[in-house]
Amino acid sequence: MNRFRIIMFAVVGFGAIAASLFIVENEVRDLKDNLQEINRQIRADNEAIHVMQAELAYLTQPQRIATLVKENMSELATQQSTQYYSENAAVLALTHTKEETESASVAP
Repeated sequence: MNRFRIIMFAVVGFGAIAASLFIVENEVRDLKDNLQEINRQIRADNEAIHVMQAELAYLTQPQRIATLVKENMSELATQQSTQYYSENAAVLALTHTKEETESASVAP
């Protein structure tokens, strides 16, 4: 009878060990799959970064920027000092605006 208990205990122990190994094996397989997916994503992201760096290098070439400026900014003229208010004209305009605002708020 004692021998029977030892054999049963050994069978149950080996079964528990086998089940544990099976569970661990599945977890390891899942972790490896996750690692492979993460590595694929890292490679894809690195490739996208490389493409963006090449695109940035192209877009920021000084010759290209100069050409774009010539093409798109040619219609802009340089500013003249007559385009600005003088100090006296600015004070006059502000005073006139203030008087209009006060008269509009007083009028019924």
